[in-house]
Amino acid sequence: MKTLNLIILILVSFALTTGLLAQTITSRSYKATLKTDAKPIETGKSTTFDIFIMDANTMIPTERLTIAAFLTFPALPGMRLDQPEVTPGDKSGHCKALIAFPNSGKYSLNLTIKPTNGKAETLSFIITSGNAVSGDRETMKGMQGMKADQGMKGMEMRANLGNWRANQEGSGTSWQPGSSPMFMKSLHPLGGFEISAMGGIQGGYVDSGGSRGNKGLFSQSMLML
Repeated sequence: MKTLNLIILILVSFALTTGLLAQTITSRSYKATLKTDAKPIETGKSTTFDIFIMDANTMIPTERLTIAAFLTFPALPGMRLDQPEVTPGDKSGHCKALIAFPNSGKYSLNLTIKPTNGKAETLSFIITSGNAVSGDRETMKGMQGMKADQGMKGMEMRANLGNWRANQEGSGTSWQPGSSPMFMKSLHPLGGFEISAMGGIQGGYVDSGGSRGNKGLFSQSMLML
């Protein structure tokens, strides 16, 4: 068993020196390694990651596991992302995850591993895509100057009640065109909070005519901080 552990340690060290290994996380029962050949990890494209899961005590590749992956973007907690697709690998203990990163920054990949009999455990990896820098504010600074049509498709805010854009929901029961933009201005951070202002100004004129009609100017506007 000591010889097997030594061989695995040598292989892991070799992977680290060649730059193929992204990171290794150990939980109570499992030791998982996440790696990809993509350098750097491009935004706007799907990247395939190899996940190798071993028993944390015996270092033997594990099998018969149910693995679920969940991706988040901590800098924008409310942003909805396409979740990774996990498929079996071609070797024992291996599986593959196809992940799309809509913009540069640090992502959190949470793997929930559940054996046939036993409790599930979650391992969390940090993946940095593009040429992002660390820290929420710095990540937002790195997004300044980005063209409006460059990598923004995956960052669209989705509605809470359906799979449509949030900017399509108006006040009350009103419905906005899908092409209607969401007017928002990022302000200077306050403490640990990102401050934004958004709103809209609409004006109109009505002339209903007739003896019972009326005419005049009207406005339906809003401002939100």
